[in-house]
Parts: sequence; C-alpha cells; structure tokens
Amino acid sequence: MASAGRCPQIDAFAAAAAVPLPKASSWLDMLFEVGQQLRLPLTVSEADEHTSEQTVLFLNSEFTKLTGYTLDMLKSKQLGSVLDGEHTEFWAQRLLRESLRRGASQTVTITTYYRNGKYVPNCLRLQPVWNAQGVHQYTLGLQFEEDNVQHDALFGQLLNMLPSRIPAGL
Repeated sequence: MASAGRCPQIDAFAAAAAVPLPKASSWLDMLFEVGQQLRLPLTVSEADEHTSEQTVLFLNSEFTKLTGYTLDMLKSKQLGSVLDGEHTEFWAQRLLRESLRRGASQTVTITTYYRNGKYVPNCLRLQPVWNAQGVHQYTLGLQFEEDNVQHDALFGQLLNMLPSRIPAGL
C-alpha cells in the first residue's frame, strides 16, 4: 500500500532503475527526480489533447550526452522537428504518431539525428501517461543507440516499468 504523497509506479520505476526513491511531492517532480538519475536518455513531453502535439518539458543529462541537445535548446519544441532528418524512416515516424494518437505505447528503431550532425539508429519507446481524469497528459520517451549492449539490457529491464498513470491527488 502506498503512503500518502507516494506514487507506486514511480517508486517501482526507481527501484528497477536502481536509483533512490524520489523525495519530491508532486508526481511530475518525482518523475523528473528519478529521470535525472537514470543511466538511459529520458524525455518527458506534454501532450496537447486538442492538437496531438507533444512539446518537451524535461530531458535528462543522459539525453544531452547522447544527442548534444540541452533542455534550454528543446524546451517547448517537438522532438521530431529536431531529431528527425533525411534518413529518418517515414514508416517509423508514422507508427509513433499513430500510436500516440491512439494512446498506445510503442517501441521502434528509428534513425535519430544529433546536434553534431551524426545520425544513428536508436531504439525508442514512447509511453503515454494518463491523468486521473483519463486524459493523455504526458509522453515519456526512453531511448538508446541500437548497438549499445549495456543500455539494451537496462532498456529491457525498464520498458514495462515506465509510469503510465498519475494517481489522483498527486
């Protein structure tokens, strides 16, 4: 049973990632606190239920190390507008958009462009997060370079632990 002010999904996610439980009190701050300690790139985007657009709220230091982009550079932007390029697979972009439109999580390998111009295949998981009223409020993005064996193992471990619901009162 969860104590007041705790989110069992975020606590389980932190435990699976082998990081300390968050001390923050709001759901989003707990997620950011755990996300900053992850050894995998993580993004959190805010979903606009009217336009289906996703704008960046948070990215962790692992995302910055991987892509070269900081939160200041991407805040309030759509990640696809920055990370997609000429070699990004159209079918993968469409699959991700359609999955989010339906409110479904999706894992796909997609060519991602970094700030330095390099582009590589990344394994990407997008996970919608629903608020207590059943509205798609956020989207979590977890990724790693396809050939990174160490990250592959951690990704597999965390894949089904990504939070998907915001409990009432948080």
